[in-house]
Amino acid sequence: MALESSHRFSILVAVFNRPELVRQTIDSVLAQTFTDYELIVVDDGSTDNTLDVLRSYGSRIVLLEQRNSGPEAARSKAAAIARGEYLVGLDSDDTLYPEALDTYDRIIRSIQPQLMLGSMSYFQDGEPIPANSGSTRQIEFIKFRDFLSKDRSIGLSYSQLVIKRSTAEATGALRSKATAFPFDTPDVLLLTGIYGPLVLVTRPYTIAYRLHDTNTIRRIDYLVDSLPCLARFERLGQYPGGKERRFNRCAYIGTISGHYFLMAMKHRQFSRAARLFRRTAPMMAIGIMGLVRRKFREKTPPIVLHS
Repeated sequence: MALESSHRFSILVAVFNRPELVRQTIDSVLAQTFTDYELIVVDDGSTDNTLDVLRSYGSRIVLLEQRNSGPEAARSKAAAIARGEYLVGLDSDDTLYPEALDTYDRIIRSIQPQLMLGSMSYFQDGEPIPANSGSTRQIEFIKFRDFLSKDRSIGLSYSQLVIKRSTAEATGALRSKATAFPFDTPDVLLLTGIYGPLVLVTRPYTIAYRLHDTNTIRRIDYLVDSLPCLARFERLGQYPGGKERRFNRCAYIGTISGHYFLMAMKHRQFSRAARLFRRTAPMMAIGIMGLVRRKFREKTPPIVLHS
């Protein structure tokens, strides 16, 4: 039975052994100009002083603990108790800009999307967070029928996700799977792919993505070996939309596969690249077709909200 909403947003953070980074993440949430939210943090079996840092926040956060099971299981645990109308993803090494939730709320009041994807800036660990893009009093976003209808490329960060809780519950998008894998964000997007509208925020930035030596995106071997799971889920019929939307789903999976195939080749991991190609080549071809189609198609114009 679904819980009644008591907040606009539930922010879901999973953390493992990141005491100083998660402190910055939490502080960025507590500094939000929009305050109708709950912050749920799940400690995924940390073995350092991360749990002590989390406990120091007292009632300002909802703290859950679990044995080390991976971030996907931790996020699912947080989503299960969330009371917000919308679920906001946030990785434990990223931060929200102060007006992020206010930006999302203004868009919700205008469009009422099922799914939003935030706008990211990037910065190296130890460097200042980039200034925001333009005035935060003016919001620019693109509205699509649903995720599978988008005509723009997007990132792959969990921190971008803002999902209506009822949609996440209906699709099982944040339900924990038997095994964790690093492509849980594309999996969520494919599970919610036919629900709309989708909003892609373009200005201002809402998330600052931290680049550091332990980013999952640097683990090419792990990513390339795990990626065929998406193709397998598609072949098993686990994603909605039926035959009518199969091209769009395969194009999305194929585009991701093509990117990591090239990354594996660049890092001279030729056997991994070959295995990925054998498992996803038809989808890679569809992905190329989708990119060509998009190149010659008129782009959806942005919508601008003024305060």
